[in-house]
Amino acid sequence: MRRVFGWEWGMWTSVLLVMQLLAASPMASSSSIVAERMLEAERLYESLDYGELVPVVLEVLEARGVDEETKIRAHFLHGAALAVIGATVEAEVPFRLLLRLDPNFEPDPMTSPKIVAVFSKVRFEEETIQASLEGIKMARILGEMSIRGGTSSTLMGGLPISFRYIVTDPRGLVESFFVHYRRAGVPHYSSLALLQATDGGWQGSIPGEWTESELDYVLEYHLVTKDDRDNKLKALGSSYEPEKLDIAAGTIEEATPFYDRAWFWTVAGLAASALVGTTGYLLYERGQPQDGAAVLVLD
Repeated sequence: MRRVFGWEWGMWTSVLLVMQLLAASPMASSSSIVAERMLEAERLYESLDYGELVPVVLEVLEARGVDEETKIRAHFLHGAALAVIGATVEAEVPFRLLLRLDPNFEPDPMTSPKIVAVFSKVRFEEETIQASLEGIKMARILGEMSIRGGTSSTLMGGLPISFRYIVTDPRGLVESFFVHYRRAGVPHYSSLALLQATDGGWQGSIPGEWTESELDYVLEYHLVTKDDRDNKLKALGSSYEPEKLDIAAGTIEEATPFYDRAWFWTVAGLAASALVGTTGYLLYERGQPQDGAAVLVLD
């Protein structure tokens, strides 16, 4: 019984091995055969034998372990053959599979206009689909982000206008932050690059030389954050619908505290000199004898 059992076990092992070998077809295990079939497909394409070409490329595409470059070429030959024989709707499928492997694929300039027409239609549709997907993805990213903060509390000409903001950026995408600003009525915006502080906030100031004005005016501005590829991310306002600040008239001279002005220190210096001179004179006078008084000198 042991011998019989051992013989049966060996037989079933052999059967399983044979089944595995059969399951792995020559096309699945031999890259050389795939290469030969692709050479045959190229020959049929060049000789315009499109009807015979289709089953050959399908055989390649059904094989296992085919590299991406071979798949791309096989999909193109498949779609091209279908397009030429009039199966334009069916030709869209292999062209779509091709573009999802290589979105930048371009047919040879000498390719038949029939093939190019179907391929171009599919590429336009794929680009539209990808743009929609990117839009959905970007909307999700921007939905996770926010900008909080504001400007200086005192808004007067001659004083710097400071900006400070905190950006909620869960994915860490923000690499730069800009304030674009102008006076209402001026056609073009100037740009201020905010710098990121150690606490993560973004800050910067428009200098007093720019803000000073003899008349009240409106400052228009909008905020833009960007990633490391200069792609626009979260924004606040826009060039067409900017945020607005009312700025009171004022100059740098008026905005400067009296103790920071040049005249103050000039007057203070003169006053100090006069005080020193007066004090010295008084001390000298106190050291002189009064009229009629005797001065006793001790040796």
